[in-house]
Amino acid sequence: MIEKDLEAAIISALESLALDGLEIHGAWQAAAEGTVKDMEDSAAVAGLAVAVSPRVFDTFGISTANFDVALALTVRADQSPTGAALETYAEPIANLLSRWNLELCHDNDFGLGVSGFVPGGLQMTGGSGPTFNRAAAAWSIIYSFTLRGNIEPVETPASPTTNTEE
Repeated sequence: MIEKDLEAAIISALESLALDGLEIHGAWQAAAEGTVKDMEDSAAVAGLAVAVSPRVFDTFGISTANFDVALALTVRADQSPTGAALETYAEPIANLLSRWNLELCHDNDFGLGVSGFVPGGLQMTGGSGPTFNRAAAAWSIIYSFTLRGNIEPVETPASPTTNTEE
């Protein structure tokens, strides 16, 4: 599934930033064996949730598609009482997204080309934050962007033909 594979590629790129204390989870990704998705017990300083929305086509019969993507960064106040860790995590993520926004194209896909999808560009579309949620005792920032590219035809098994002439 393109959305799941694309999400995994984005997670891989974010993991390559090697941000100590950051746990990254994907909405399409399965939880590790023996755990319940989104119920994992974590001592991480920060979490990053990645979600790729289902594809949207601009028109009928054209392979150009858009994928809306959201990254939700959360930094626990108990792990960073001063809130300084927010910038520690936010800056490299913002820099990576800015680089993709400026340089992503068919010839330079930054590993975001997955089976069935060839990325052509990325547009930052906003987000929100930073905000502090007192009930959760956490800071959060949401980054949103649209990834645009071409869907490649998927090979489907040939339908069995029925011979009506006998």
